[in-house]
This record gives sequence, C-alpha cells and structure tokens, in this order.
Amino acid sequence: MVRPRTLSFFAAALLLLLSFGRPGTSAAIAAGSDLGELGVDYVDGRLLVQFVPATPAAARAAAHARAGGRVEQTIAAIGVQVVNVGPGRVPAAFAVYARNPNVRFVEPDLIVRATIDCTGETGHVRQRSLLMAPVGAA
Repeated sequence: MVRPRTLSFFAAALLLLLSFGRPGTSAAIAAGSDLGELGVDYVDGRLLVQFVPATPAAARAAAHARAGGRVEQTIAAIGVQVVNVGPGRVPAAFAVYARNPNVRFVEPDLIVRATIDCTGETGHVRQRSLLMAPVGAA
C-alpha cells in the first residue's frame, strides 16, 4: 500500500517538474485522435517522444525534421526526448510522429495538478517536511 506521505511527496515533485511552459488544451488533439479527454491541459508547443530502441540517429533527426521538432532535452533514464514543435503545432506534429514506425510513443507534455489537504495546523507542518523527505522514505 502506498502511504499518503510518499504519494503526496511524489505528487508535489511531479507538479514542480511539469509546471513549466505555456498551457494549451488537448481539445484539438482529442478531436482527431485517442489522446484522452477533452479539456486536459498540456504545454503548448511541446511533445514527449520515445523512439524504438536501436533507431539510428539519422532516422531520429529525420523524424524531428518532418515534424518540425527540435529536441530541447533528453530524459536518458527513460529514453524520452522533450521536443519543441512550436506554439499551436502540437496536434499536427503529434500526427507526424504517430505515423512514424520508428516512434514507440508520442504524447503531449501534460500538465498534472496535485492537491494536498492542508486543513489543519499540523497538516501544514507535515507538508513542509514532505519537501525535505528523500524519495522512498517511510
């Protein structure tokens, strides 16, 4: 069972990591795909792309060029590239990446919001300690 303290810490860390960028909405994407529910926010102009293992660098570069994307960052631990496709271009670029057989998955950089119950004085004190707790702390 996941303890509330661990879950809250993870949610706060995830919120911090995903809170950068200008929000868009997935309405345009969801209308033409199975990306999820209407009204889900994502960072406008940014996609997360993972290629099939052993895809040559030239094939990756060609995929980015076709979609009009530029790699901003690579999350090496999970093999995902954070790609800037330009404001308002998420739906079109998503479609280009999704048709590429070298792409394992592509998804918008979704904005996740966490909520923490801070109704009491002691809850506030516990929340402060969450920010300093190491991951996996009991």
